[in-house]
Amino acid sequence: MFWDCPYCRNKKIPGYFRECKKGCGAPRPRTVSFYHSNPITYATEAQTKLFGKADPNWYCEGCEAGNLDKDSKCWKCGAPRTTKSVVGVKRTGYRAKDLAHSTEEAEKQDSLMPAEPPKKWIPEDDLYNPQTGDEPVLKSKSLSIMDVLDEGNRSVIKTGALVVATLTAIIIGSLLIYNYFFKTHIETVIVTAMPWTQSVHIEEYQLFHEQGWSIPGEQPGTNSAGRQTNVDIRKSGDLKVHDGWTTETVSDTCYESVTVPDTCTGSRYVSDTCYSNNGDGSSDSYECGSSESYTYSCTTTESRSYACTKVIDVELYHYEDIMSPWYWYDIDRWTTIGTYPTSGNGTEIYYDSIQPSGDKQRRVEDGGTYSVTFGSEKADSKITPFTNVYDLATFLTFYIGQPHEVDVNYFGGVLDLR
Repeated sequence: MFWDCPYCRNKKIPGYFRECKKGCGAPRPRTVSFYHSNPITYATEAQTKLFGKADPNWYCEGCEAGNLDKDSKCWKCGAPRTTKSVVGVKRTGYRAKDLAHSTEEAEKQDSLMPAEPPKKWIPEDDLYNPQTGDEPVLKSKSLSIMDVLDEGNRSVIKTGALVVATLTAIIIGSLLIYNYFFKTHIETVIVTAMPWTQSVHIEEYQLFHEQGWSIPGEQPGTNSAGRQTNVDIRKSGDLKVHDGWTTETVSDTCYESVTVPDTCTGSRYVSDTCYSNNGDGSSDSYECGSSESYTYSCTTTESRSYACTKVIDVELYHYEDIMSPWYWYDIDRWTTIGTYPTSGNGTEIYYDSIQPSGDKQRRVEDGGTYSVTFGSEKADSKITPFTNVYDLATFLTFYIGQPHEVDVNYFGGVLDLR
């Protein structure tokens, strides 16, 4: 790239010169705008070395001379570089067709193209306590290990942390399972309550007048056989009778595939070259092509509908009534006329003393519900009271105050009653 001296109007000075060569000799000011030759020329290997590092220049606060990024002192006046020294403006994204070829074009282009944010300069002699500069950079900041590791080591540490967290979760889960199911101890509980409830029914053998499509038979202990008192013939349903087949032509919608012209869209890669203004008088080129869409003629297949007819088979049939007998009948059935519940706490179990009246009644004793509640004698025990339900024979083996050993897990949960 080239620049023009604003002091003596010396033109087309190569970017690797930091002062006005063959002119007034003034240092290149920081406000200068760089432009390309037309046609574009590329620096030789020897010229490229004069640019120094690819990072932007910095400008001396005293004489405004431009310096290479590797310089810690101004080449012109010897003033040291500080953290407030202005760096050269670096811009990227110029396409070949938009390159500036004069100072006027470059100044206009620079006003429209945003500059990249400059890097904060940190002296390389002492990362933690810079010896030059008016502004401490890292002196008051405590660096963590993640601040000084490169990206690869950070990734390794993050992966290791994830593995450690996963193993920790597995260990904690295993300990919980072990303490709940396997790490048990024996404690003694006592029976604190034995609630029970049961009932007795009085049933009576009564006569019922009923009707239906059939007469029930006898069910011993429940009801007698039904005795027919009347009958009628009624329709109980419809019978579909097949009469044969015929054909019928009906309207329909048919479909066909047709090929029609169309416009299709494709994508292709278009190569292009972009340039970056490195801020030090040099410019780098790079591939910046992109994909673009284009259209072309093609054909597609689509389905079209049209009116048509088709012949279908049609069944011929008619319905006939299904006639069946409808019965009226008498039946004797045991039915509950009274329920008498009893309940209590303990092993003294009894039913209500109610008795049937006459030979048309009977007494039916129902099985009840028999529960046993257990609790710990210790005030500091983790065991909470629990209740089990038993059949009558097992229930009668317990008594209030009776001790029992139980298997208890770490959390106070009872796993088994011995």
